[in-house]
Amino acid sequence: MTDSDSLIKLITKEFSGEISDNEKQRLENELSGSSDKQRIFNYLKVRWEAAGRLKPSVTVAIPWDDVRERIIRQVQQPAPPSRMKQVFLKSRWYYVAATIFFLVAMVFLLTREFKTNMVKHQALYEPVTVLLPDSSTVWLNTGATLHYREDYNEERRAIKLVGEGFFDVIANENKPFIITTNETQITVLGTSFNAKDQVGDAFAEVTVVTGKVAFYAADNQRSGEILTPGYKGIYDKNTGLFTKTRNTNLNFLSWKDHKLIFKAASLTEVITVLENYFKKEIKSRNDRLLSCQFTMEFDSPSMEEVLEVLAISAGIEYELVNETYYLTGPGCD
Repeated sequence: MTDSDSLIKLITKEFSGEISDNEKQRLENELSGSSDKQRIFNYLKVRWEAAGRLKPSVTVAIPWDDVRERIIRQVQQPAPPSRMKQVFLKSRWYYVAATIFFLVAMVFLLTREFKTNMVKHQALYEPVTVLLPDSSTVWLNTGATLHYREDYNEERRAIKLVGEGFFDVIANENKPFIITTNETQITVLGTSFNAKDQVGDAFAEVTVVTGKVAFYAADNQRSGEILTPGYKGIYDKNTGLFTKTRNTNLNFLSWKDHKLIFKAASLTEVITVLENYFKKEIKSRNDRLLSCQFTMEFDSPSMEEVLEVLAISAGIEYELVNETYYLTGPGCD
């Protein structure tokens, strides 16, 4: 189902009184995020209420897909003009005609709304930097995609993020900055933070550097966390629960700044960071190595540069076999 189909269905349920609490919240989110959609909703509400004052003599239940197909056929292939016939406002045929007019108008207006051109930025092979029209800056990690409307910043600042990105947002109290990911939504006024929501991951994360961020589920703004500098929000996609915790990961921006920092970190922690940064697999052939601790910093290092420091510090030897690094050595007590 397309975005316009989903919104049409929500509006229809709202006007017919069949909308659930969750669906009502989703509709409110959609309308609050777009003044165009709100105007369309208000326009259609007036027409619906006018049609509702005409009492039909029959009630017909028609599957949504059938209704949608009939509406689209009428929009795409309008009936040829015919001679005017006298009708009575109280007849059920006028009610049906008014209802069809409402639905056709809704499809037409919402289809036009969703035809607004979109701008797309994608980091295919390496991180890229994107300067938004409001001078906010986004750093996209490799594999991430950013979408926003061509009229971004005219009335609102809203973007769609797939993957991981770091945001430095220009403050504007009149236009909150709204990010939608696969399953969450982030709202800020002016701040800098890292957002990560990879397709297939069990968790979505937001880590705040400056300012304040509202982090909540895309379909439920009542559930979420307010995050301040130094804190990280974690959303469990399976349970729908949020966790707020201090950020202890010194390397959460290594993909952006190309710096690696370790302070009394075990080899297990070092391996996790290196695998994430270099996208290479590392295995230890001696479990005693994993308890060794390291304090070191690197600026734009190569894998070999880091491994050489490990070799000097703890007598570790390494070899590359089929794209996997294997570590050997006596280990630490």
